[in-house]
Amino acid sequence: MIRKIPVGKKVIDAIYFHKDYLYDMIYKHKLVPKEVHDKASLECMANYYNWEILKYDSRKRTFTFIGCPCFDYHFEPAITYTLTYNFHTDKVTERHYQDGTIPAKNPPIYHHKWLMVSDDYSRFSVEQVKMRSILIEQVIKKYHINKSKIGFLNFWQKEVMPLIRKEV
Repeated sequence: MIRKIPVGKKVIDAIYFHKDYLYDMIYKHKLVPKEVHDKASLECMANYYNWEILKYDSRKRTFTFIGCPCFDYHFEPAITYTLTYNFHTDKVTERHYQDGTIPAKNPPIYHHKWLMVSDDYSRFSVEQVKMRSILIEQVIKKYHINKSKIGFLNFWQKEVMPLIRKEV
């Protein structure tokens, strides 16, 4: 796997990136518009939540704070909530994937998290996560796994993880 952009996971019209790179995404790489940073209410809302990942969707014109507290610790971290601001409607939408401290039974998860950080990110081994991404892609191809289902914890744990263990 190779990076499509300097930092961030590009999925169609959306870019997912770790919050440490917000300034770079706006001012250095110019992949996120300055209005995202300028929106004071957006920054105030973000202070109420403990978020790790940001998503900017250029087609929908939305910006999402994503709670993913295990981002640095799990290969496939689970999402706990999202808080999305829509620039067209000036509205905020919340979605929670857990009830208080009780995690959801089937939350969305991330793969290839190394794309959301730079190669010198220090809170996990970027090289180790890259190697896991290669293994994941090999398993998906070899076993003809439906990629549209791997983004949820239950399918991942029941269908994909046993195949990954088998390959290691």
